[in-house]
Amino acid sequence: MVGVPLNYELYGHFDMPCGLKVSADNVARQLAEHGERVRLHSVKRSVISTGPQLPAGKTLNFFHVNPYEFRSALAFPHENPRFEDRLNVCMPFWELSRVPDFWLPVLGNMDLILAPTQFVADAIRASLPDIPVVLIPQGVNIPDDISRDRERFALPEDALIYGTSFAAEAVIERKNPWAAIAAFRAAFPTEDDVRLVVRASPGDVADPRPLWDQLMEYAEHDERVIVPEQKMTYREVLSLYASLDVYLSLHRAEGLGLGMMESMALGVPVIATGWSGNMDFTTTQNSLLVDYELQPIDVDPASPYGQRVMLTAESWAQADLKDAAAKIRQLYDDPSLRQRLGEQAKRDIAARCTHVERAEFIAQIREFYDSHPVDRAEHRQKARALRGIERFERLRYPYYESRRLVGTTLRKLGLR
Repeated sequence: MVGVPLNYELYGHFDMPCGLKVSADNVARQLAEHGERVRLHSVKRSVISTGPQLPAGKTLNFFHVNPYEFRSALAFPHENPRFEDRLNVCMPFWELSRVPDFWLPVLGNMDLILAPTQFVADAIRASLPDIPVVLIPQGVNIPDDISRDRERFALPEDALIYGTSFAAEAVIERKNPWAAIAAFRAAFPTEDDVRLVVRASPGDVADPRPLWDQLMEYAEHDERVIVPEQKMTYREVLSLYASLDVYLSLHRAEGLGLGMMESMALGVPVIATGWSGNMDFTTTQNSLLVDYELQPIDVDPASPYGQRVMLTAESWAQADLKDAAAKIRQLYDDPSLRQRLGEQAKRDIAARCTHVERAEFIAQIREFYDSHPVDRAEHRQKARALRGIERFERLRYPYYESRRLVGTTLRKLGLR
């Protein structure tokens, strides 16, 4: 990279097994490989700095977290983020056509927003039309030695295996595994040479068994529906995807859709709702896109997508189960189509990743920094606002930390 390297104080989920960690790891690696100087701050229940202090020079605070996590991170003891003499940027992931109103004080006081998909970029512009946005296309890095291993997951070799995946901490209504189960069973009322694997990652849930039981009850304990009851490493998740014949995502909304992208990179064809973040990489040439209708969101008001958070009336996609079942059946009846889609998907994701690895966003950030120096009045005003948010969150920290400790103790005692 031409010119003096920039310094990046990069805050992200570096110690938490989730899609945000995968994206944050990729960003950190790309910055380092293109000559930038990076120090990592792992955000979970605290902020842990990794690496020595960065040298003097132009510096960015890069918050690879959503605004509510940004607020939480600021409540914990850490070194001064120095908003005033650093460019402040945020890369949020979101799944609706507008971002929540309570995000706006944080996002609105960033110098620059980085969007992982066009869908997220459009949501930010709809809510904050005056803020600069740079698109950072997302890719995946699949280790070369990931391979199919049905024996490891007790999957029959002679069955056609579909799979869907979601994390327990994700809002289940958004991931919508119920639709995947219903469409699979509608496609195959009696066939015994098919399986549907529903991977529900337990994450930090103290007892995931109620969720697993709920999935099997919904499937009416159909023996062809398999819900693995074990935690998996990231490599094991990828090996599970490689063991599938088809990956199924009848989501209502996705900011990105990492599971789809990972499966496609492994040559596994995808059937997916044709809406939201996955439309950056799923096309009619490399996937089967399911018809849908946009419907008003009907969830608990306290949900991340509920009316206590989203003050505007929002909608998300409801996959057409009849169309989904027909497409599921189509890939069962037509092995050659299944093979063609898988091969095209693998080529397309490989080409996408080649483009992503150029990390063109780094040059865009440099150009933005050069044209928006930190001594601008606008930057100073936004930095003061961020400092005010930090001070407020620090005042609230003891209360919320005590609540967290009580909750943790109750979960360990089996009382929550």
